[in-house]
Amino acid sequence: MNAHKVDKVRLQEVETEVTRYMNENFSFAVLRFDSQSERLHFEECLLSTIVRCRDCGTSGTWLGKFHPTSAVIRGCGLWNVQGLIGPALSLHEA
Repeated sequence: MNAHKVDKVRLQEVETEVTRYMNENFSFAVLRFDSQSERLHFEECLLSTIVRCRDCGTSGTWLGKFHPTSAVIRGCGLWNVQGLIGPALSLHEA
């Protein structure tokens, strides 16, 4: 491995900066699911809902737009390409 080549001080600086940026610019939600099948259902529905969203989109600098081999990633705006054609979230589930 190349672990001996890692600048651990610089790595910690970058991780601290990323954490600060995310804390200041992102919000997060946590959802509880009682089973894996329930979690997988909601994951697929969320992905399908996002793909269908007309108001959602990527920035001009989103790295996925430059993916060398996947037109799906470039077109859908998500790194995850599984479950994109599933059912959207229903009003009851949202």
